[in-house]
Amino acid sequence: MKKEEKEKEFTRDEKVRAERNELNLLVSGGMKFEVEGPDNVSRRKGLRRLFSRGRTAGRKTYRFTIKEPTLSTLDRLASEQIELTIDESIMKGEKGLSEAKRLALDNAYRLARIVAIAVMGQDYMIPVASGGQYCRYRNDDKGLSELTEFFFNNIQPSRLMELAVRINTLSNLGDFCNSIRLLSANRTTMPDLIENSEG
Repeated sequence: MKKEEKEKEFTRDEKVRAERNELNLLVSGGMKFEVEGPDNVSRRKGLRRLFSRGRTAGRKTYRFTIKEPTLSTLDRLASEQIELTIDESIMKGEKGLSEAKRLALDNAYRLARIVAIAVMGQDYMIPVASGGQYCRYRNDDKGLSELTEFFFNNIQPSRLMELAVRINTLSNLGDFCNSIRLLSANRTTMPDLIENSEG
């Protein structure tokens, strides 16, 4: 019985390989999610709301996909994420609730913007026709602003947590950092420094 259980257990390398394959599958396909938001078609309020004037929008489900970011998207994400700071010692203390409210005030819009950047991905960069050999781009700041507003007004904190995990997974920072390790490693053409040769 124990022998069979040992055979069923994965070796460490097999576990890492299986995890890597699963991550590659997630990263290559992206992750889809839905958000309920206002419908563009307005309808009049019911008779029970007789004293409410004007119109109210219906609700509709919108579908989005987060894909593995390009380096430029990863750069935009990092520039927003680096501004997020949280003091765990205050959060665990007596003023934890007050600190949570301050964090919500300071960071709610930025978090909606991070989700919007992840969703837009490379679509944020709009190719511009140029007479030269290389393609030029302009930023779609209006589109990013509109998508940020949509997420800011329609995502709940519980959903935000789920999206934060997805964004971190798809950012594939492990491969990015490993690329840095590979490219910054000692190279055969690297000159031997005087300090190293004397030591």
